[in-house]
Amino acid sequence: QFDRIMIDRYFGKETTGLYSLAYNAGVILLMLVTAVLNVFNPTLFASLDEGDLERVRRDAKSVFAVAVVATTILILFGATLFSWIVPSKYESALELIPIVALSGLAFTIFQVWVRVLAYANKTYLISLIALVSASLNIALNAWLLPLFGYPVAAVTTAVSYLVMSLLCVFALNNLVGIMKVNIRAELGYIAALAILLVLFRGPATAPAVDVALKLAVLAACLWHFRESFVALVRWKPLRRPGAAA
Repeated sequence: QFDRIMIDRYFGKETTGLYSLAYNAGVILLMLVTAVLNVFNPTLFASLDEGDLERVRRDAKSVFAVAVVATTILILFGATLFSWIVPSKYESALELIPIVALSGLAFTIFQVWVRVLAYANKTYLISLIALVSASLNIALNAWLLPLFGYPVAAVTTAVSYLVMSLLCVFALNNLVGIMKVNIRAELGYIAALAILLVLFRGPATAPAVDVALKLAVLAACLWHFRESFVALVRWKPLRRPGAAA
């Protein structure tokens, strides 16, 4: 929202509309992750009640796998898919969809682990993390928007979301004491998809080859996360201790 307010200030409502279009398309990932997390929430709290931290980590890994695959699809095919349903005059904004999707993946780490802060009743930490990240977003936009134009707002949001996630994990590991979380793998996936975004950015010189390469990358991603998806298929909810039958 701060992006849109500041873009409107610097560039006007038409540019704000272009950015909003791209962001609303890319934010589909966050909607998907939120829906999946809502399914897992009762089991998360039951697992924490029982001290089954391995299940918490395993379920978190499965949720993040869903987010990585969704992000990969949006990076590879998002702009093309949405170009079929929006007027051609808006197509320039669709190039931001992969960046917005990547920022959503960075934010997924926060979405997954902030639930443990909520479980521990550390809501003041959640508010503090949100305040720091929002302030960072505003400062970066004020600095970079006049220099590089409205597309840089997607990058500043990605940076702010990543900082938000890192602060959440830091708080969980150092200030809460319920469990320790290692997100090196998640950060590695974010870095790999950032490289993928750069490699496939811009028009393809050979469209057929480009599509084949993208499908191969998507297939490799699905194969890599096959165990996480099998775990999702076999997943069964846990009942919290004392819950009614």
